[in-house]
Amino acid sequence: MIGRWLAELRLGWWMARGQRTRMWLLVSCIAVGVAARVCVASFSVEVETSITREARSLLGADLEIGANAPLDDAHRASLSRLLPRGATIEEQTGLATMVVAPFSGNSHLVELHAVEPNHPISGVTVIHGAQGQVLPIDVLFQAEPTAVMTRAGMDLLDVPLGGELVFNHLKVRVIGELDADPGLGANVFALGPRVLMSRANLAKTDLLGYGSRVRYSTLITCPNPMQGEPLAGMIRRAWRIPEHATQGFAGRVESDNGLIVRTAPESQSAIANFFHTLSDFLSLVSLASLLLGGVGVASVVRAAVAERLDSVATIQVIGASPATVQRLFIGQALVLGLIGGVAGAVLGVVAQNLLVWLLAAALPIHVPLSIDPRGMVVGVGLGILTAGFFAWLPVYQVRGLTPLGIMRGEEPGSARLASVGIAALGFLVFGLVAAWESGSWVVGPIFVAALVVGAATLSALARIILPLLARVRVGVFAIRHGLGNLGRAGFHPGSAVVAIGLSALIFGSTQVHQASISQELNPGRQGGLPSLFCLDIQQEQVADFTSLIHAACGADPLLAPQIHGRLRTILYADPGKHRAKPSNKDEEYRGREQNLSYRDNLDAEEQVVAGRWLHDDPDHPEASLERRYAANLGVGLHDILRFEVQGVMIDAEITSLRNVDWRGIRPNFFILLSPSALKDAPQSFIASVPTLDEATRGRLQTVIASRFPNVSSIDVADVALRISLIIDRITQAVEVMGGFTLAAGLVVLLGIALSTARERQLDAALISVLGGRPRTLVLSLVTEFAALGAVGGMVGLGLAVAVGYLQVHEQLNIPISIPYLKLAALWATITAVCAIAGPLGCRKAIMAPPLQALRDA
Repeated sequence: MIGRWLAELRLGWWMARGQRTRMWLLVSCIAVGVAARVCVASFSVEVETSITREARSLLGADLEIGANAPLDDAHRASLSRLLPRGATIEEQTGLATMVVAPFSGNSHLVELHAVEPNHPISGVTVIHGAQGQVLPIDVLFQAEPTAVMTRAGMDLLDVPLGGELVFNHLKVRVIGELDADPGLGANVFALGPRVLMSRANLAKTDLLGYGSRVRYSTLITCPNPMQGEPLAGMIRRAWRIPEHATQGFAGRVESDNGLIVRTAPESQSAIANFFHTLSDFLSLVSLASLLLGGVGVASVVRAAVAERLDSVATIQVIGASPATVQRLFIGQALVLGLIGGVAGAVLGVVAQNLLVWLLAAALPIHVPLSIDPRGMVVGVGLGILTAGFFAWLPVYQVRGLTPLGIMRGEEPGSARLASVGIAALGFLVFGLVAAWESGSWVVGPIFVAALVVGAATLSALARIILPLLARVRVGVFAIRHGLGNLGRAGFHPGSAVVAIGLSALIFGSTQVHQASISQELNPGRQGGLPSLFCLDIQQEQVADFTSLIHAACGADPLLAPQIHGRLRTILYADPGKHRAKPSNKDEEYRGREQNLSYRDNLDAEEQVVAGRWLHDDPDHPEASLERRYAANLGVGLHDILRFEVQGVMIDAEITSLRNVDWRGIRPNFFILLSPSALKDAPQSFIASVPTLDEATRGRLQTVIASRFPNVSSIDVADVALRISLIIDRITQAVEVMGGFTLAAGLVVLLGIALSTARERQLDAALISVLGGRPRTLVLSLVTEFAALGAVGGMVGLGLAVAVGYLQVHEQLNIPISIPYLKLAALWATITAVCAIAGPLGCRKAIMAPPLQALRDA
């Protein structure tokens, strides 16, 4: 058996002689896809590894006990008994609050961290003074109230080192620039720049009173980091803290007892999940590049088989079976797939490290340059699998050809039934690969199915458009000949349109998605966004706050009451309808603290889609839920929700479901109850302030911060800008993968051009014999491939707009914004690149001597 394998290997090598260009093209098809996959996988692994490795320094401890109030004596005594010998404790107090810079008159929301002299107990805090010298943490504990702030915060408030900040009525001097601190920059959704001051000075600001969203943290560092997880478990059990308790806005703890315990890795779960989700999506995009490379493999192998039919007949005459012939060609593809996989793995590692170097300033953690052996091995394996599988069908189609049939010039059969079976097997195999890459048995196969549907749509449209173009008659022969080639089935123009169109579809849909979100976040859009959202306005402050806003902008703020409650029980109208046990995620979703509100009338930004609007019956409370929120909660009309509000139970029947336009300027809520059910409950108010210019908005924030220090005002334009920056970073990463996809489509185009080399060589010879010049041949090829690129790009980008509509309109519920200039530039680029690539791929055919071509024919 080994001898037979070696003999077949030698025979396969002999049959590959003279196919150097095709061999390198097949290698390139696999290398591009593998490079994309290895780049994504290696980058993701290094980011996740860095998050895990730096979790302790990012949190500043091995675990954190978060609370809505300081720990009482009983909890402190219990904690001292549970702590291992040698453990270190640090107390911190934090809140999001407004700060005013008297020098410039600017104000802004900041994240204030009040620390103790032993800060940090893990990690590093770096403070630089006016002369660039490193300052100790002791500068925060002087007689004069002092603070340190990030450079971004100082630039935002226009406050120099040595300048003053006002927290409520306390003036604090900025003594240093905060360059490093545990967790600094790790939160991509931070509410504002970080400020450090002492806990004693925070107490002097009077910001810790009723209505303030203060978070109290007890940080613990163990002698051995491995003790953190067991210690967290013991504290949860002793204090009866749920394992999956979460934190809400500004760190508000959402467990029943207002306590949460998080280990260092758990504290970084948000950023880890963010990168994990992004990497899953990019992995699917890289898989698309690999599948496009597979299409190129099929084209190259088809051409190789067609040119080697005489050799196939010869070896069959001397005794080789059809199975042996198949093994020869598939073996060649596997070996070349291995070479392409290795080359792609090396290229992917280079691309990954280049990506790390380019994004070093944007990443919230330090990601070192590295090599991921496991990712490289998996990438090579996927390359071999793709090469072998996509070589199978064109090889299988010659299975039924006999040596006599080959000598007679018979064409290979279509093998439609076998093609369907192989395609179904391919969908199963690569669907499983996509499920593994995405970590979802639903998302992965759906992605592959979407690619199949997209390819089928492109193929169907190509069958309609290309024959029409082939019939176009123009005066210039070269152009007429190039367009005529679009109707020649043997040139596989439909496959070229599919490859180019899928590349344009993936790249273009990303552009539509980004443009739509950016337009939605643009403060100057039609209708306008509110200027400010103000939180935690107390009942006794409502009148003064309203007067202040009216004086500033000539209109009253839009106020809405906010009451915190907990969903305790769901009483279904049809008990047999909901018997499935909720998952842990569902339990966490239902058990978290809910924001409730009430109002008498339905707003213009809301629409009842099921049921009727609330009746205010004190004896029968009713509830109105946002439609998608109700679906996530698993409830419907006439189900009863039991809420606990400050120890009082309220049973409310769901009588309506609403569609809510969240883009409006009025504060909206997922859950509304009858007014009489909540009017007497302790409540604060949130407000939106109508559109103001930047200067007026800044002055108003300063006045609010001075007169209502407990109120947090969020600049909507600033938040929109930060979200846009995050979206831009994500889009850049997707565009890198889109570049791989376009490269894969280009390689496929070259493969298709090469697979028709024999026919093109004969065409070139006939044109030369009839008096055509080389420029005639070149113009014909430029016309043909430019038309393929134009059709593929146009159809692919058209589908991208349709996909973008589904993404932004149906899923995000925002209007679509089409970046016409970007899409037009992308279409022109695709057309130009195809026009250049076609003649390059066919250069040997058009340069061959006519006599040689006619003899070979």
